[in-house]
Amino acid sequence: MPIDRKPKKSRILLAVDGSEQSLSAVRYIGKIFNKNAKIVLFHVGSDIPEVFEDMNTDRSTILGQIPFEIWKAHQEEAIKGFMEKGRTILIRSGFDPKAVELESTKPKVRYRQRYSPRIMQRL
Repeated sequence: MPIDRKPKKSRILLAVDGSEQSLSAVRYIGKIFNKNAKIVLFHVGSDIPEVFEDMNTDRSTILGQIPFEIWKAHQEEAIKGFMEKGRTILIRSGFDPKAVELESTKPKVRYRQRYSPRIMQRL
């Protein structure tokens, strides 16, 4: 007896970083994929740029100029605006608003923590 299954809804995970290239990828997805798909715009962002983690300086400012909390709030607002812009592009291209999700998280493991020992062993 044949099993009657509904076709699975496609799921798309698109990693974005707030760049113009990421926005181009969002537009591309909006043009080529089935509009019945579920799509997640996914961003992984750090509280502080990794380049500053190795610095043994006062982290209350970024490069001694911008107060860290102001910089952090600006970065959060910028990525939130970017994600909303991406969502709008997808909805305007025909995706169901309920099928477009925005997700943002912090990294679990830093690149430096994960790979630096191997690189240092080679030197």
